[in-house]
Parts: sequence; structure tokens; C-alpha cells
Amino acid sequence: MADKGSGLLTGVIIGAVVGAAVTFWLVERSNRPGRRGIGGRGGIIGFLKDEVFGGVRDYIQQAIDQGRETAESTRSDIEERFREEQEE
Repeated sequence: MADKGSGLLTGVIIGAVVGAAVTFWLVERSNRPGRRGIGGRGGIIGFLKDEVFGGVRDYIQQAIDQGRETAESTRSDIEERFREEQEE
């Protein structure tokens, strides 16, 4: 039982340290020149919009592009097979 308690305490301490480090990192990013601080347009909300959702937007666009390429390739293959069957 004592082992579980010490593991929980260690987890809480590590979580607090990581949370503090992320907070300081976000504050530093928001204090760059041209930014308005943590609550301004360039603060955490701006960071989330640009860094997190921007990456997701790029990933989705890549998936859409790959889907289009696959659809075009599949359509070409089907049309070619159809023409071959029509010629026979």
C-alpha cells in the first residue's frame, strides 16, 4: 500500500513540473515581439489556432489530396478496363 502512495505522489510531482514547464514555454512564446501576451490575440488561443489546428489542417489537406489522387487513379483504371471490355 505504501508503494502505491509513493507512486501517486511521484506522478503528481512530475505532472506539476511538466505542467509548469509547458506554461512557462507558452508564456515565453506569447511574449515574442508583435504578440500581446497570454490573453491577447497572439496568446494561448493564437498558439492553439496556429500550431495545433494549423497542423491538423495541413494533415487533413494532405489526406484530401491523397484521396483525390487515389480516386483519379481508380477512375482511370476502371475506365480503361471498361474500354477493353467494350473492344472485346
